[in-house]
Amino acid sequence: MLDAPTVITENIAAHLDHEDILNFRLVSHALRDRSLHAFAQRCFENVFLFLQPDALHDLEEIARHPKFAASVQKLTVSNDRIHAAIKPPAAEVVLEKCFAEIAMAQVDSDWDVTILTEVLSLLRNLKTV
Repeated sequence: MLDAPTVITENIAAHLDHEDILNFRLVSHALRDRSLHAFAQRCFENVFLFLQPDALHDLEEIARHPKFAASVQKLTVSNDRIHAAIKPPAAEVVLEKCFAEIAMAQVDSDWDVTILTEVLSLLRNLKTV
């Protein structure tokens, strides 16, 4: 496989499903490099974003990567918190209140608007938000 022409390796990668392309890229640096385009198209065409600092940072990293940013066509933004449906243990409730205060301070500072404005300007192929 490593001796195959790049175009053949890219073609194979383009036909792998999501899980298989992740495993394919773990085999070697050469396969990782040759499958970058297929990986970017498969994994970054539709991006889902929770409005949280870590998620915004991840989106910013995607937007700054030339191949990944070029692949993003749809961005779904949610202000719902994924763990809201999970009932936390009592000790986590106290931490949750602390994090809620921090989150409110961040919302008041418009940090999310600033980052999203910058990121959206970098996603040139974005069609849907």
